This record gives sequence, C-alpha cells and structure tokens, in this order.
Amino acid sequence: MALGDFGQFPVVFLSSFPGSGNTWARQVLEDTTGFYTGSVYYEMEMTRNGLKGEMEHTRSGRTIAVKNHGQKEYESAEGKG
Repeated sequence: MALGDFGQFPVVFLSSFPGSGNTWARQVLEDTTGFYTGSVYYEMEMTRNGLKGEMEHTRSGRTIAVKNHGQKEYESAEGKG
C-alpha cells in the first residue's frame, strides 16, 4: 500500500451512515488499488488497525477516497492536519 503524491488524487468522499460498512469499503478499495484511503475523523485506532491514510490531511490529494458521514463533519475537520 502507498500514499499518492501530494495532489495526485481529487478529493473523493466515501460518505455513508455510521455503521453501514464504510470501513469495510475502505479496506476493499485499498486492497484492490494499492493506495490508502483517508478520513475526516483522524482516528488513531483506525491507523493502528491498518488504515494508514487515516491521519493524512483531508485535502492533501494523497488518498483515493476520504471517509465522512456528511458535510458537517467535513467542515469541522477542514483545519486539521
């Protein structure tokens, strides 16, 4: 698995309801593409569990998709990273 170069990928949100399989979908995306996915939540536990793009800034363009559960969460995470 790898992170892309800065700006390599457009910001694509993987939006879903909590508990609907977003983490599973991220794992499938990573396994099939070889690139990491990110998240607006920056959860260290997800990083420890293998989702290495979790701590990457939302708008870095280094991940192929970014987990979120709605626009409100994205707005609160814009300044992170």
